[in-house]
Amino acid sequence: MTKKVLLIVTALLALGSLALADTISGGVFNGVPSNFNTTTPGPGVQGNPFWNDASLDGLNLNVGYILAGANAGAGLNTNFLTNNATAGNYLAASGGSPNAVNSFNLVREALSVTVTLLYSNSAANQVKTGIFASKTVGFYDTSCVDPTLSACRQVLYNGNIADVSNLTAGGQVNNNVSTAFANYGLFMTTCLGSTAGSCYTAYSNSALNGSGETAHQHFALFQNAQNARLFYVGIEDGLANNATEVFGDFNDVVLQISTSAVASTPEPATLSIVGLGLLGLGLVRRVRK
Repeated sequence: MTKKVLLIVTALLALGSLALADTISGGVFNGVPSNFNTTTPGPGVQGNPFWNDASLDGLNLNVGYILAGANAGAGLNTNFLTNNATAGNYLAASGGSPNAVNSFNLVREALSVTVTLLYSNSAANQVKTGIFASKTVGFYDTSCVDPTLSACRQVLYNGNIADVSNLTAGGQVNNNVSTAFANYGLFMTTCLGSTAGSCYTAYSNSALNGSGETAHQHFALFQNAQNARLFYVGIEDGLANNATEVFGDFNDVVLQISTSAVASTPEPATLSIVGLGLLGLGLVRRVRK
């Protein structure tokens, strides 16, 4: 019995450091309804779940259709959420209705992050004439008192985010994004003109949003059904209470965030843990002899 316990503990020590992944702080995950595409309401009516609203971009084009590959006519055939198996998940408020959107941030555990721009469908994504780029998307350090400081931000896509509609091409990859932030969230700055007054910034913690938008979450978070380390974020650049989209279609920018650990270059702490694991395996072998 002692040998078996020692062997199990040793294996966990050796492998635990290689299974790192960033985790989500805030809210609970709910299953994406398998019939959501039959319940999308008409313009001006709030959908359920909150991301299942009508889209100004066309019929059946909110983030749910994009991630579930549920609009073949628009070239959306890849089911990112489910790998064509069981339904994926979306984040909603803890202890509340699954239709209640929730703020969130990521807790840093993985060694690096791979971010992929899967989809973009908004005229506001194009650079406009003047000194201000139309859209910037990135991570921010949640420990910062002022998240607008450059030291508290890591830009992923800056300015000209071209429309991306061919998901079968694999999207635009931003590989191995390293960040020193222990906890980080997402931010988006959108400019609708060429002056500073035309710009506003939204955060995955909506309490940081500007006046009138603190109750409006601009980021819808999803999770792959088979891989808990694989997330998707649908970003809404419109303001609250849109006459057509209400809360939003969350398809203006759609990102894939993979937080699997990179084990090719172990850190010193990782090497120490693996060394302890090897030592334990040696002890087990010696006891057996």
